[in-house]
Amino acid sequence: MKRTTFAAIAFLGVILSGATRLVAQDRPFRAGSSDSASADRQIALMRKDLHSMKRQIIAANLDLAGTEATKFWPV
Repeated sequence: MKRTTFAAIAFLGVILSGATRLVAQDRPFRAGSSDSASADRQIALMRKDLHSMKRQIIAANLDLAGTEATKFWPV
């Protein structure tokens, strides 16, 4: 009897501890919300940073003379 009661209580404890994960969900993502506008701004900033880092890496690894640099960078 004690073993069955302990097993039932342990089973309920496991079930109830997992139930909070089912109930506590994040808000659904909506395309027109301010969260998406914020995400778009963050993506734009990240792309700008990546572009800047790419230019710095290229500039650090290329030895271009003045006329070569003026022709290269607009491309």
